[in-house]
Amino acid sequence: MLLEQPVTIDNRVNLATDEALLRACPPAPAMRVWVGSRCVVVGRGQRVSREVDTAACARDGVPVYRRSSGGGAVYHDTGNLNLTLLRPGWRPSVKDDLADLVVAALIALGLPPHRDDRGVHVDGAKVSGLACQVTRTGSLAHASLLVTTAPDRISTYLSPAPTDPHPLDSVRAPVRPLADYLPGIDLATVGAAVTDVLDRRHGHPTARPPSPAELHWRDRLLAERYLHLSWHLTGTSRETTTSKETTWTTRPALSSTA
Repeated sequence: MLLEQPVTIDNRVNLATDEALLRACPPAPAMRVWVGSRCVVVGRGQRVSREVDTAACARDGVPVYRRSSGGGAVYHDTGNLNLTLLRPGWRPSVKDDLADLVVAALIALGLPPHRDDRGVHVDGAKVSGLACQVTRTGSLAHASLLVTTAPDRISTYLSPAPTDPHPLDSVRAPVRPLADYLPGIDLATVGAAVTDVLDRRHGHPTARPPSPAELHWRDRLLAERYLHLSWHLTGTSRETTTSKETTWTTRPALSSTA
């Protein structure tokens, strides 16, 4: 099933929507395809100072955001196609499921992709990153496909690897957009290739709007996390753990790796 995306490229809303879909306990497998505005997004447990050239971001007005899943830092703009896959229950294989879907779509476009634990590559260059978040009630995986994004933007806003490696640091790798391999490719064509794979595997996917529970969680997460600079820069929620109602906002996911 396809999920209708918000009519926005505000990545605070997009990131909150993804987490809301997971918090609301997905009743069935579903996928969301979306495009966001220019920004840098770090993984749930990462330190901004180790991942982001904050001076370059401040100079060019590029905001820095944080997502609820693990994985490494990524640069977003309207040349990226983002895929969010949801599965009910504890499904550690959700990231593999999404990677396989991305690989199948790229093969259909005429490319020779291969994948590893952190992304999908073509001719030694990374074209898509992967991240996941797994809980008892639902599992989520993200993929961000570079379609037309210029690689020099990524190197401008993401910092080089620190000299003191840390387990949560991003794994730096050469990147290239699909447009380098397929001149003239656009997001609509790549999105159609993804939905064609879904058609072949699962029948024609129908689209549905967010449920009331999903909208409730999205609005709550925006108010408590995603509209607050402290969450994005430090991973600290606006709420504290002094209230039983808000304890979950600072508790890490059961599994959040990529």
